[in-house]
Amino acid sequence: MGGESPVWVDVRVIAATNKDLDQEIKNRNFRQDLYYRLGVITLTLPPLRRRKEDIPDMAQHFLVQHSQQVGREIAEFSQEAIHAMCNYAWPGNVRELMNVIERAVLLCRSGRIVLEDLPAGFRENQELSLEWPETGKTDPADWSGQTLDQVKTVLITQVEKTYLEMVLKKTRGRVGEAARKAGIHPRGLYEKMKKLGIDKNQFKPGQK
Repeated sequence: MGGESPVWVDVRVIAATNKDLDQEIKNRNFRQDLYYRLGVITLTLPPLRRRKEDIPDMAQHFLVQHSQQVGREIAEFSQEAIHAMCNYAWPGNVRELMNVIERAVLLCRSGRIVLEDLPAGFRENQELSLEWPETGKTDPADWSGQTLDQVKTVLITQVEKTYLEMVLKKTRGRVGEAARKAGIHPRGLYEKMKKLGIDKNQFKPGQK
């Protein structure tokens, strides 16, 4: 930049940010010309709390990685540990998940990571019911005593359950087709269906 003659180089620049660059440009906190130089392909990755179906696979990957680094033979997580991680808000995103798994590997006394190996916040976190709420439970008056993340989780769960049931009804229980319509991976849809208690067979022709 600013030179008088071109200099050819063979590089690939990958830039990442957690800011809204369009807004940052409007606020004059980011140079517009640099944005256009970098913005060839833009990928938006949702925070971990919005793609919780990825947590079990990511946790297993980090478990294998950290176990090999410290020379431990730890093969899996207990169901309680996985459930606690999937219900956690992860304010520190993937980096926090990596650190939590590394800590658990160091503290684990067996070949399996259990709930007690996770930080205290995971054990204290109240598990939210994934069942469809009764009439009136979405009234703001019922939110007293809950955190913002807890309220958002309940509402998002309701929306996801209604939407996925609608899509599965249209596709007559065909999960692959429903996943394409929903814009998610079939494996992710299976995980959501399991978590929300949705049975694909109830949407097949001839089923009540």
